[in-house]
Amino acid sequence: MPTLLATKVPSQAITAFELPTNLKHNTVIAKFADVSADPKTKILFRQVSKFGEVDVLDEKWVWDGIKAESLIFANSDIADKSLAALERKVRESPLVIKNQVLL
Repeated sequence: MPTLLATKVPSQAITAFELPTNLKHNTVIAKFADVSADPKTKILFRQVSKFGEVDVLDEKWVWDGIKAESLIFANSDIADKSLAALERKVRESPLVIKNQVLL
């Protein structure tokens, strides 16, 4: 199961993450193909990206009125990394809006 770290705010709306047939053999994208969400969570945006040198699935979502963004890491990509150090890097990155309440 991927490791989840939540960060910021949503943008545009889509309804589901479907891996296009022409991308099923792309190993970077395919490693996130089994990521699912709670049925009550509305996924607004999903995109495979990089956080430093590590592949991530960037998700913007809404659940029970909470708007958030998650960076999802594949366990195999971070198995040799300190989770505390990784969390610190995410919190110190421009992805996290500091000292702001989001409504």
